[in-house]
Amino acid sequence: MRITVTAGASGIGRAMAEAFLSQGAQVAICDVDEAALADFSAAHPDAIEKITFEDWRACLAVNLDGAFLTARRAAKIMKAQGNGLLLFTSSTAETLSP
Repeated sequence: MRITVTAGASGIGRAMAEAFLSQGAQVAICDVDEAALADFSAAHPDAIEKITFEDWRACLAVNLDGAFLTARRAAKIMKAQGNGLLLFTSSTAETLSP
């Protein structure tokens, strides 16, 4: 079994990667640049009512577009090999200050 875990450097993603490894899977871990993520989080510490629509769209682009593009690419590979599974998870670990 070959698995790619996005956001696999910590949290739920890391736990999933470790679980698959313990079952003998070949696991590749992908994650965003931590410095870039920290910069984005630091730039947007305000409560939801202070976030601009443009900032909201940027956040969606990272989270939703990233998942879509990953799924689209993975689907081609899985179709060619005759099997596969996509499992998307999310976390509330990243929250905005009140």
